Amino acid sequence: MAYHTFCDHAGISEEDRVPAPQEILAVFMAALAGVYAVSTILNYVAGIRAWHIIHGLPLNDHKQTMDAILWAALILTPPDAKKAK
Repeated sequence: MAYHTFCDHAGISEEDRVPAPQEILAVFMAALAGVYAVSTILNYVAGIRAWHIIHGLPLNDHKQTMDAILWAALILTPPDAKKAK
């Protein structure tokens, strides 16, 4: 899973990554901005959200923060990550 790979590279311990703190989730999403399309980032976040639901854990996401990061990711989406019309 991309989130766990991100946490491994960032040196975030297993205990500190789940349930996903809002700050770590925001940094994860921001790290993907400019590399992936917004739809890909949303799919990663949906996977994290599903994992939390399955395991009965709260997800500490903050809608305003996530929306701001997604807006920035939309602006930073690389041309090669966009589908041709």
